[in-house]
Amino acid sequence: MRIRAVSVAGANTLLGQHLLARLVADPSVRIASLHDRLALEAASLDVSTQWQVDENVRQLLHEVPLLGPDAPARAPVLLSFLPELGAQSIEAAHLARRTRVITHCEYARLTVPLALPGITEIDP
Repeated sequence: MRIRAVSVAGANTLLGQHLLARLVADPSVRIASLHDRLALEAASLDVSTQWQVDENVRQLLHEVPLLGPDAPARAPVLLSFLPELGAQSIEAAHLARRTRVITHCEYARLTVPLALPGITEIDP
């Protein structure tokens, strides 16, 4: 089985937390880094005590680094559930570093089609 690494931005948002619960249950996915404004609020944050996710998920994420939203992702793909305010510029910074970004933000939903490899047709 091929394991895919992903980073999650907006990880402490409600949707981010639901995604994390699903990702930790999937053995083919490794969460390489978490990105959230929470990381900017203290010099050191202990995910095990300050993260708003289910206890089982919290324990599985204990060793995953918590970084600021615009810090370089530690995986080639960033799943973004950032709040609308500032998301576009933060995601642009990730894209500039050649990180693939899958976003939930409204600015992208209204301007570009959703591409699902093997499901939707994409014109070259």
